[in-house]
Amino acid sequence: MTRAVRAACLLSLTIGLLFLFVRAPHPWGWNGFDHYHELALALAAGQPFPTMEVPWGYAYFLAAFYRLFGDRPWIPLLVQVGLNATTPLLLFTLARRWTDGATASLSAVLLGAFSFNTVYASTQSSDAICTVLFLTSILVFLKALDEDRRVWFVLAGLMTGVMSQFRPNLILIPGLLAAYAIWQRPARRSVAHAIVLVVCAGATLVPWVVRNYRLTKTIVPTSVHGGAQLWYGTLQAGPYLDSRGYNPRSVFESPAFEYTSLDGVPILVSGGVRTCAIDERHGTLSLFYWTDFDPLKHRVSPSTLNPVTGRFTFELPPPPEGDAVYYYYFEAAWPSRSGTTLVDTPALGPNAPAVYFVSQDHLGDMDRYRDLLDVFDVIRLARHEAWGEPLAAADSLARAGDRIRRTSLRADRRALRARRRNRAHHADRGLHHHDSACLARAAERCHDHRPERRGIDVRACLPRRAVAPGSGGFQRRRDVRDRGRGEDQRRLLS
Repeated sequence: MTRAVRAACLLSLTIGLLFLFVRAPHPWGWNGFDHYHELALALAAGQPFPTMEVPWGYAYFLAAFYRLFGDRPWIPLLVQVGLNATTPLLLFTLARRWTDGATASLSAVLLGAFSFNTVYASTQSSDAICTVLFLTSILVFLKALDEDRRVWFVLAGLMTGVMSQFRPNLILIPGLLAAYAIWQRPARRSVAHAIVLVVCAGATLVPWVVRNYRLTKTIVPTSVHGGAQLWYGTLQAGPYLDSRGYNPRSVFESPAFEYTSLDGVPILVSGGVRTCAIDERHGTLSLFYWTDFDPLKHRVSPSTLNPVTGRFTFELPPPPEGDAVYYYYFEAAWPSRSGTTLVDTPALGPNAPAVYFVSQDHLGDMDRYRDLLDVFDVIRLARHEAWGEPLAAADSLARAGDRIRRTSLRADRRALRARRRNRAHHADRGLHHHDSACLARAAERCHDHRPERRGIDVRACLPRRAVAPGSGGFQRRRDVRDRGRGEDQRRLLS
């Protein structure tokens, strides 16, 4: 190792420590942005892995430190920064195989000084550890080729298999290395070594695949986010190499609806709640839901609730068959002086719940009851305006527009009354000119629509969500009424 390589490693370590303990250029803090902190705390407390959004590798890496040292995020991050500081040496060792010493040293210096991975090393993100694993596994694989020993192929397979549990988009690396080994030395022994590498990589995935199959009846080798990672790679190419966000195709990253295509398995609803409402105020958290196949409203308690982090999980029963629509909202309750304080999320509770779909129609309009304003509704409005095509749910759009105008008028009147109260200390307590104009504009907004345009005014298009069913069975639509609960939507029960 040359002096330049040692300097590169020291520079990477120094920058990483500055980012960790002084100031980082990112806004995420120590806990990161993928909820790894909460996952690791739950695993350290002995709870099962609660999600398939991320693979298990990095969460268990953090959990090991939390189990030994408690909730001290800086300890695993310090180890992370130290491991990241070895990447210039690893890159130098790789580059030295194909270039001269000066070029390899320059590559190490550039990596130590300008690696964006050093930024990620100061927060809880899997990128830093995965980069070290990737470079190390490539070194082990090349050593296996040089020495032609099976033990090194076994180690390379294990490392590349574990590596994909940190970053799902690296799952194809074992197959690529196996193909390279056969191409490099086309012989029967090389084929056997390649098979050993792939089998060892697959063996690291077996427990995770079995766990996911038991939960979903679907083979998921890494996470359900793995496909999105590969999709990002197709976006960040060509003229959009610097950022995929500028690629017009990025509009297709997220689905039009919150949905799952997995049927016959329970639906897990996870999230977070402020711990003061549950722990300090001795409150409770509930989820109320109903469906299009079961119109009765049900109340369920969280299957898991961490009082420290506030992370929770609810389990809803799967639909009996085919497509389904779930309506749900959360209710936090805690005792107060005036009785019991209840706070609904979404704020209108049963009058405007969250909607979740179970459907195999990945590209179609799942909103068969017209509960939500979505891109399909916008397209229908545009076609109606352009070519006069019949507009579905026109009456509901008209009622929504009337509600918008009435709500806007009430809001303007409340704002006007507030301004009057604020000016009460002035001698002139009359209605100022701009106040009169404000009220006139509000009244004009309430009456500016023509009858023939009712239902197609874009301002009339609020989300239209179903509400809790009445005694007559499942009710698809009901006007959202002003419940008069105050701006914070809190209900006090005596």
